[in-house]
Amino acid sequence: GFITSPTPKLLIVGAMPPAGDPGTDGLQHGAAIGILGIEFETRRRNRMNGIIRQVANGQEVLVEVTQSFGNCAQYIQARRPHSIVAPFNATLPSVTRRSATLDDGDVALISGADTFFIASRSAMRSDARSEGLDVSHRGGRAGFVHVTGHRHLTFPDYRGNFFFNTLGNLQADPRCGLLFID
Repeated sequence: GFITSPTPKLLIVGAMPPAGDPGTDGLQHGAAIGILGIEFETRRRNRMNGIIRQVANGQEVLVEVTQSFGNCAQYIQARRPHSIVAPFNATLPSVTRRSATLDDGDVALISGADTFFIASRSAMRSDARSEGLDVSHRGGRAGFVHVTGHRHLTFPDYRGNFFFNTLGNLQADPRCGLLFID
């Protein structure tokens, strides 16, 4: 209930990351944004990218939708999420750590994962409709991601909807963000 769409080309995200979240700096007027909507109970997902048109009072973000499409539900693990309620003024611990290698805890988390999320960006071209950020889900049986030497990850790219957005993006720009949920 924190995202609304008053028009087919506008999303209002009525939530902001907590203070200290590394993504907060990117939430600025005119910045590109990629959003993945996923409903684990039904395994439905939708990918969207667009441009931030307004950050209002540190409370909400208005996004102009550039591209939006559904994805196949294959390899999404059906789950029933539950909330952990924290006091409104709670300070969240910092989870940002920079390192050139993965530590043993990272390797254990990644090696046992059945789900992760990958963010990539398309190549800069003159056609603005093809530019943007993308977020996608990757899933499989626990252990489908392999860690080699605390520096390299490999995972199968299972056949899905044949869009190949993420692979195409990585071929053009190999930088990406990975999120593994504990």
